Amino acid sequence: MAQLSFRSWGNSAPAKEVTMPAFDPVLVSVETARAMLGGVGKTTIYAMLSAGDLESVKLGKRRLIRASSIHAIAGRAVAA
Repeated sequence: MAQLSFRSWGNSAPAKEVTMPAFDPVLVSVETARAMLGGVGKTTIYAMLSAGDLESVKLGKRRLIRASSIHAIAGRAVAA
């Protein structure tokens, strides 16, 4: 698993490095989903949602797309 490193600086203390494990998000924004699918348009994303190709949830006013459904589409595209 990849590691992310962050350095914090305080006024009186020397820099302290904190290492956190990288993670794969479960839900991503529509904009991130567009980027993950090669820059497709918003209309394409919403068409895929309507067709049931992508799964999403609504949190407050935000529409978030399940990363697993994006990976499934990408896997089918590579296999084809």
